[in-house]
Amino acid sequence: MDNSDLFEEFERELATKLECAMAGQIKCQGKVRVRRFMSEGILLCEAHMNVLCSWRNEQTARDVAEIYEAELVTEHTAGETYCIRDRDGLVKIGMTSKGDLSRLVNLSKRANGGEPVEVLAILPGGRSRELLTHHLWKHRRVIDKTERFNPDPEMTAWIEKQGIPPEYKSWVEDYETRMERKAARCTR
Repeated sequence: MDNSDLFEEFERELATKLECAMAGQIKCQGKVRVRRFMSEGILLCEAHMNVLCSWRNEQTARDVAEIYEAELVTEHTAGETYCIRDRDGLVKIGMTSKGDLSRLVNLSKRANGGEPVEVLAILPGGRSRELLTHHLWKHRRVIDKTERFNPDPEMTAWIEKQGIPPEYKSWVEDYETRMERKAARCTR
C-alpha cells in the first residue's frame, strides 16, 4: 500500500468520525472529506466547500475590480468569457482559454442533464473579464453556486447588449453542431 492509498484510507476513516468544520453554519450535504482549499486540507462537506469557494471567488473578483478601476491594468487576461443559460433559467458566467466552446459540451452533460445550454454572450478576455463580470452581478449570484446567477431584466439586457461578436459566431455554430450530433447518436 503506497502513501496515497494510506491517505485515502485515513480520509475515509476520519470522515466517519468527524463532522464538517463548518457544521451548524448551513445544513451539511454530502459526505465529509478532506478538501483542498487555498492549499490547505479542511474537513468539509460539499455544500460548505461550495460556500467557501463562492466566498473566495467573490474576494478575488473584488480585488480584480479594484485593480481595473485604479487603471493599474488595462488589458484582460487571455481567453474569452461566456454567459450561458442552463435549463433551470440560471445564467452561468465562465471562461475558456481553449479558443472554442468545447467546455460547454461537458457542462451540458454534467450540469444540464445532457441538454444543450443556450449561449447568450461571449466577451473577449479570460479570467480577469470573468471575475469582473462576476463582481458586476454579485448581487444576483445564487448562494452556493460560484458561477451561477439569477438574472433580472437589467442583467438580461446587459447580456443581450454584449451579444456574440462576429468573430465568435463560428464557435457557437460548432458547439451547436456537436450537441446535435451527440443527440443524434443517442437516439439511434
